Amino acid sequence: MSAAYRARSATELVDGAIQLFRANYAPLLTLGAVFYVPILVVQWTLVGTLGPMSTPSQVGAVYERVGVVYPGLIIWTAAWYTVIFTFVSDVYLGRSGDIGSAITRGLTRFLPTMLATILKTLGVFAACIFFVIPGIILMLYWFAALPAAVLEPVGPLAALGRSGTLSRGVKWHVLKTYLLAVCLFLAAYVLVLLIGWIISLVVHVVSVAGTTRVVTIVISIGMMFVYPLWPIIQTLLYYDARIRNEGYDIELMAQRVGATPTPVPAT
Repeated sequence: MSAAYRARSATELVDGAIQLFRANYAPLLTLGAVFYVPILVVQWTLVGTLGPMSTPSQVGAVYERVGVVYPGLIIWTAAWYTVIFTFVSDVYLGRSGDIGSAITRGLTRFLPTMLATILKTLGVFAACIFFVIPGIILMLYWFAALPAAVLEPVGPLAALGRSGTLSRGVKWHVLKTYLLAVCLFLAAYVLVLLIGWIISLVVHVVSVAGTTRVVTIVISIGMMFVYPLWPIIQTLLYYDARIRNEGYDIELMAQRVGATPTPVPAT
């Protein structure tokens, strides 16, 4: 693990996230299922799906139901982030990855994480309404807000400020990592979409609506297997920024050899 404690390029970060995912696939897939399955149930029962021939009234009804369940989605996502960020951090730092321990410790950071999630979402959304570029810059400025809210003893506003501090000099690096992650998820999405289309042919679905439902279900289930990669990448980006800006790798390696390093200020 000591080789991982260094500044890494965007491709190395994404590759490191994949390797960490593969090495801890069972617990991370379990966490992914715990997060995604309730969302799928809500989607299939309360929200519904839109087909190519959906009427304006059907579209409006779906968006109305989305508005009702969205606050619950924010709460559920924040709770899940506290657990998976804690778990991934433990594994990255060479500790034993234990879901039970991650739940116990992570959920103590639920409130600041939820508030940081809301503030970040509203801020980036508002910035994108007026000009897209400022929204992107603000998203990069706050890239580490959620990991900081979970992994550091700070409040939601301090987590946003902490992210701004960590983003100094690494915004382009964060953007490249995000773009690589998006390409990876798009490739996974296309693959799952193709599998869903093939399955719809195999089961002899003849209607457009039936094909849409089969493909939607397959995509939803398939993406559950890769979604944990996103918080893994976020966690590695957070630590990479600390290594670049604070020399955190020196502190970690000193801890491994039993030395007592000089503490690096958190701000």
